[in-house]
Amino acid sequence: MATSGKKRTSAFDDAQDGGYQRLLPVRCSADGCPLRAQVFTTPDRGVCEYHFAADTRMWDRVTAILRDPKARRLIRALDALAASYHLSTRATNPIICEVQRAGLDFGMSEETLKMQQLLGWIKGVQGYFIEPAQTYEYRISREFVAEVLGRASERGTFASAREQAMAWTDKALAAIAGRGRQIMDPSNFGREAA
Repeated sequence: MATSGKKRTSAFDDAQDGGYQRLLPVRCSADGCPLRAQVFTTPDRGVCEYHFAADTRMWDRVTAILRDPKARRLIRALDALAASYHLSTRATNPIICEVQRAGLDFGMSEETLKMQQLLGWIKGVQGYFIEPAQTYEYRISREFVAEVLGRASERGTFASAREQAMAWTDKALAAIAGRGRQIMDPSNFGREAA
C-alpha cells in the first residue's frame, strides 16, 4: 500500500503545516525555577509539581524555597531514590539515609522522615514490615510538597486539595441540611426543589 510523503504525528505543529517539530519545555515555566516541568498546563507550557500545586500568587516564594541549597539537596536525594526502585534493599538503604539527612537539614520533622512499619499480608501470613523504598519516596515527596507550600503560604499552613474539598463539601451539606428530605423525594426528581 502506498502512503503519501511524510506521516504527521502529534509532535508536528499543524499551524505551520508540519514545518517544524514542536518540542516540549524541559524547565518549569515559573520564572527562575530550577526544576524540570512535570505537569503540562498547555502543549507548550509546563510547570514542576510544586508550582502546579501552588496558587500563582505564591510562585515567587515557592521558587525562592526551591532554589535554596538545602531544598535542592533533598530534591536530588528523592530523585535518586525514585531512580533506584529496581535495586536491592542494600543499595537503596544509603539513599534513604541521604533523604533523611537532607530532610532534617531542610527542617522536616524527624517523625515524618522515619520509615513506617506497616501491617499487611506477606505470603498468606499477616505481619508487620518496613515500608518499601517506593512507598517511602512517594510519602516523603508529598510531605515535602506540603512543607514547601506551607512555607510559601502567607498563613504558614497549606490546606491540601482534599482538605479544601472536604471543607466545601461540609459547607454544601450544611446548606442543604434542611432540604435533604425534599431533595431526595422521588416525586421531585427532574424538578428543582423549592
